[in-house]
Amino acid sequence: MPTEGRIDVLQSPEYKLREDVARLIQENEKLKAELERAGIDGLTGLLLPKFLEPNLQKIVEELNLDNDRRFSGHKEGVLVLFFDIDDFKKFNDSYGHDVGNAVLSMVGGQAKKVLFRPGDSAYRYGGEEIVLVLVLDQDFSEEEIEDLVKKKQKAVSSLKVTAENIETKKEETVPIMLSAGFAFKKRGDVTFGVGDLLKTADHRMIADKKTKGDRRKEAEIA
Repeated sequence: MPTEGRIDVLQSPEYKLREDVARLIQENEKLKAELERAGIDGLTGLLLPKFLEPNLQKIVEELNLDNDRRFSGHKEGVLVLFFDIDDFKKFNDSYGHDVGNAVLSMVGGQAKKVLFRPGDSAYRYGGEEIVLVLVLDQDFSEEEIEDLVKKKQKAVSSLKVTAENIETKKEETVPIMLSAGFAFKKRGDVTFGVGDLLKTADHRMIADKKTKGDRRKEAEIA
């Protein structure tokens, strides 16, 4: 029982606040663990990377079966999209890891919004990499595929985050930009497998990121 003039630490607002924060962190970690047991990344809400290749393999096998639509479930092809958040390290270094996590969560939520057809899926593939697998229900030319990729990239990257800069202590609004790469396979094309799709999309994404970096360097020199 507290005596006069003595503050009971266990009853202080600061102690209760720390206790509430600790409880919320514990509950959040428990929820993330439950989501991951269900195959979902707790931070982005996207599927875990271990499901990417098996799920993509099923689609590829359907497309390989025959040129007859009856065997491919009305699938005309599959489009694999790799996205990587540009300058992601900057979010952690300049605004804190909480902001970096928020950026990942925002991009994950936006990625799920561009999934329309049954069979479409989205994965957190690496630290800040997102992969979309989109089922194509009609035949596309390469130009039409490139237009579709640009639309998806724009939709996923139409985000901004507002946070306090750790050094300047000023609030800043920063756009979330993504580099993108893609690969697609048409029904009946048995020469292009899962590995080819992932490697091609990844290499194109890396090339896109390098092109952006080169442009920034040229702009700084100019």
